[in-house]
Amino acid sequence: MIAQRFGGRRIAFLGALLMFTSMGASSFVRTLPLLYLTYGFIPGMSLTRAFTIGHVNNIAAMNFH
Repeated sequence: MIAQRFGGRRIAFLGALLMFTSMGASSFVRTLPLLYLTYGFIPGMSLTRAFTIGHVNNIAAMNFH
């Protein structure tokens, strides 16, 4: 799992940074397909990285302690 290799804090930070960057980039886009990419797909992937890590770590801590 990527969180075990790099750590949950780094993955969450990367997800938040990617979310911030894609939302900023979407304000400069002039075509609809790029808007779908910068406002829809990339933020969806980054939110998955940023918020799922905390849930996975909490579940793992409950099962092994």
